[in-house]
Amino acid sequence: MINRVKRVFSGHKITKGAALLFGLEAACSILGWILADPQLYESTISSGGQVFHEGRVWTLLTSPFFLFSSQWFSLIFHGLILWLFFPVLENWWGLKRFLKFAAATILASMIAGTVAGYFISGQLNRPINGLDAFTYAGIVGYGILYSTRDVTFFGVLPMKGRQLMQGIIGFALVFTILTKEWAVGASYAASMVTAWILVSGKWNPKLWRLKAKQKKARKHLTLLQGGAKKSDKMLN
Repeated sequence: MINRVKRVFSGHKITKGAALLFGLEAACSILGWILADPQLYESTISSGGQVFHEGRVWTLLTSPFFLFSSQWFSLIFHGLILWLFFPVLENWWGLKRFLKFAAATILASMIAGTVAGYFISGQLNRPINGLDAFTYAGIVGYGILYSTRDVTFFGVLPMKGRQLMQGIIGFALVFTILTKEWAVGASYAASMVTAWILVSGKWNPKLWRLKAKQKKARKHLTLLQGGAKKSDKMLN
């Protein structure tokens, strides 16, 4: 068992993008724990009330990097996930695309969570914070790209990448139902759906533009048939 754990954790090196995101979350969270200033959290932590009643829209950008002191375990979990799984994604995409993926999934989670909190009774002031949703989105991306790769989850559970993805989706669903944290569940769902769209290729503006240009070009072309004028354009 100990040797299996050593094999899982050996040879892993966190990449620049993953280190940047975890460093921001760790630095902001620990600073908040040290200062223990309620006003700091009021100006940085997002919720439906914060965004839509107080107008603190900027919290959509700051809240992902602040955790409460009671969420210290989440910080450790995020660090492990960003170290073990996210470097594979970053090496596959490159730093620029990885950060775009992070920005899209994080923003989707924040918007969905705060909107849900605003409209669902009793969830108005439910904080939507930390990188939980982003880590789940990354595992969904990993499961799509490496569905058949062998994974040993923290040196304990052997599985495939696809099974890891299914497990994290199931965990998020069960957590939301049992705790009735609907706003948080909405943030998880939005982040994971965004990840699926981006990684599966369902969202590809460049391809859409290319197809639109091809369709437009076809309208100006005709097949050359017998007796057609030389001035007619031809589609081979």
